[in-house]
Amino acid sequence: YTEKKLKRLQKNERERDRYNSLNDAFQSLRQVLPDMMKAKEPSKIETLTLAKHYIMTLTNTIYELNEQPIPYKIFDKETEDRRMDSCIADEIQNRKRQKQADNKSCAPVTDCAKPSCSVQVDLTHFKSNLSNILPI
Repeated sequence: YTEKKLKRLQKNERERDRYNSLNDAFQSLRQVLPDMMKAKEPSKIETLTLAKHYIMTLTNTIYELNEQPIPYKIFDKETEDRRMDSCIADEIQNRKRQKQADNKSCAPVTDCAKPSCSVQVDLTHFKSNLSNILPI
């Protein structure tokens, strides 16, 4: 091989490694999101959108548990994301009822990747340091 061809091969290999690393990162992200799209694996943009809404919903949950106004309006009825929003909103309501019923903190994390619509979140350590975690 000439030096030019060798450099091209090295560059192609680095790009392949970068691409594989990116795909691995997306797969890892998909595994920690609630399973909302059972028919097919979500695309990269769908994965990022689901992750964004999941993070916003969890942030809203922390604010609600601390009886503060929620910072994000995420219930957009015109998009696919409403499935996740309604699922997590149902879980928020279940958590509120559970907390009122037994006056205990949230249950510990179990398995967020299970194929149900349940979201298990341990927020007890967030409550004492909320101002350090989220801008108020």
